[in-house]
Amino acid sequence: MANAMVRTVNLTAPQDKQKWLLNRITDGVKKVTLDLSTFVGGANESKYFASIDDENTVAYLYSGIPLARINNSNNFGPYDQAAHDGRQNKVAGFLESQVKVEFTRKGLKERYVDSGLRYMAVIDKGELPVAITGAKVDGLIMSYDAGSGSDVELLSTVTASGSYTLPAASTNALGGVKKVSAPSEDTVAALKASLKSAGIFA
Repeated sequence: MANAMVRTVNLTAPQDKQKWLLNRITDGVKKVTLDLSTFVGGANESKYFASIDDENTVAYLYSGIPLARINNSNNFGPYDQAAHDGRQNKVAGFLESQVKVEFTRKGLKERYVDSGLRYMAVIDKGELPVAITGAKVDGLIMSYDAGSGSDVELLSTVTASGSYTLPAASTNALGGVKKVSAPSEDTVAALKASLKSAGIFA
């Protein structure tokens, strides 16, 4: 007769459902540190975890969760439009594979764990654990509805950071783009005058 006081929970990991990931683009994944406390509690907790209830000591985060950077730590948590810690700004990528999370009587056994963030892929956004409607998306992410055979949609909306200013013209270089007025007549002198007015000749 089995001992009713002994309970075994989550001895084996559930199968990692990756219907969301249609095509990995090269090795477009990087290592990031997850702050597991940002996945626990809240309205989407049941969407993040494959299995979680008050009796579980082990649970698994679904792969495909859209991840976002936490400003003050540079760790990552789930993208959340209602957040105020930076995770509301943009989707940095998607959780590459499921993550084991262990709980103790005092909460999380480990708050920070390393995992993979996929930033280059063709995905089916309808198969993600949570919707990313209206979100800015970093990296190179395209979406394709495999069921309907829809057109491929480019989800990446974030442009490259930083800017470049063309240098000023000098005696040895033209520098930035210059607008040159048409010469008044077809002579070398008129051409030189136009170039001089554009700042190319001193």
